[in-house]
Amino acid sequence: MIILQINTSDIGGGAEKIANDLHKAYLNLGKNSLLAVGFTINNQESVFKIHEEHRRLKTSFKNKFARYVSRTFHLDWPAFLRWSGFEDIYYPRNKFINNFDQNLPDIIHAHNLHGGYFNLNSLIELSAKIPILITLHDEWLFTGHCACTIDCHNWIDGCGHCPDLDRYPKINHDLTHLNYRIKNRILQKSIFSVVTPSVWMASQLNKSSLLPFLTKVIPNGVNQAVFNHLDTKESKKELGFDLNEVLILYIAAQGKNNPYKDYDTIAKTIDLISTFNFRSEIVFISIGGNNSKITKLNNIKILEIPFINDQIKLSQYYKASDIFIHASITDNFPTTILESLSCGIPVIATAIGGIPEQIINGETGFLVPPKDATSMAQKIELLINNPQLRTRMGENAFTDAKARFSLDLMAERYLFFYAEVIEDWHKRNARFGH
Repeated sequence: MIILQINTSDIGGGAEKIANDLHKAYLNLGKNSLLAVGFTINNQESVFKIHEEHRRLKTSFKNKFARYVSRTFHLDWPAFLRWSGFEDIYYPRNKFINNFDQNLPDIIHAHNLHGGYFNLNSLIELSAKIPILITLHDEWLFTGHCACTIDCHNWIDGCGHCPDLDRYPKINHDLTHLNYRIKNRILQKSIFSVVTPSVWMASQLNKSSLLPFLTKVIPNGVNQAVFNHLDTKESKKELGFDLNEVLILYIAAQGKNNPYKDYDTIAKTIDLISTFNFRSEIVFISIGGNNSKITKLNNIKILEIPFINDQIKLSQYYKASDIFIHASITDNFPTTILESLSCGIPVIATAIGGIPEQIINGETGFLVPPKDATSMAQKIELLINNPQLRTRMGENAFTDAKARFSLDLMAERYLFFYAEVIEDWHKRNARFGH
């Protein structure tokens, strides 16, 4: 079986990790796995970049108006469309598929199709040739522009009158209703199936206009050969921390600047617990920004560490930590929580999106309301003052994550579903004489 995954990049946030980890798992299982990305960061086996000329429309675009725009305003056609308010989906048909000649993939597994590299129109042609499965890591596929709807419900009725054009992926003018209709037209003409990592995302999908042929919930998993409950004391020592210090960990791509991870609530939480009296020294570690910084807030030492690509190094910080905190205002099935649980760390997180499906409240961590720094601070205080409770919850977290959120289990579930999708696709083609 030839499996071709498509994603924005090979390294980055949760969607990138999932695609990359699946790719490596398939190779380890002896599968013919390929990963095509819009932007490459690391040189890896069987990972290739969708070539620039295959994803950008420059002056070669055979349209007089497009050439006029390019020459007059020094813009390529996609840039002009983005400026106009259209979404970033207008790239030439993805010719890299033709490089396979007769050896077409048995299945294309797409992840994030936004990010300025993929022509959504190509789904119509591709899905007529190859079975396609799309994993919904966010809500972009059924909205008029944004990847996270948060508290907006306009997408249920076709978007328009957008309350936040700056929300990723940003557009300059409100063409959200038109964008919604364009996407809807493309997807109605395409044959595809969908995986959602969470039941919550499946419920969002059911409210949308998308009509995939098959749907399945497959929870994300993490590489537990890397993220595990081993060598916790050694990790603390190697990173230069005292064994008696209590480490509170926070991780987010873009760090403080990630609008969805609500660092304001994290900062208020740390401010609150800095006024408490603890027997142990407390260290707050924030990973994901651009700068390295060490500060002090009353009795709390604060370490800011840039984003860590090295998964072994990142796992050391998880293993060294005692509590993980996560304050998202919207989330699907965050990988950082799975990594924390797999490393035996109790997690305190907001009860939104798919997070309640990850954490067993009171057993592997605590769920708190969004934007509630007081509740989060109270749960942190409880765990700091009760080392036995912290240890028990950490052991529960490790056991539960091992049973439910391993990379091996995720890969196995996807491979079974691939077979189902391929069989269904061939039956449909036979029925319609394709």
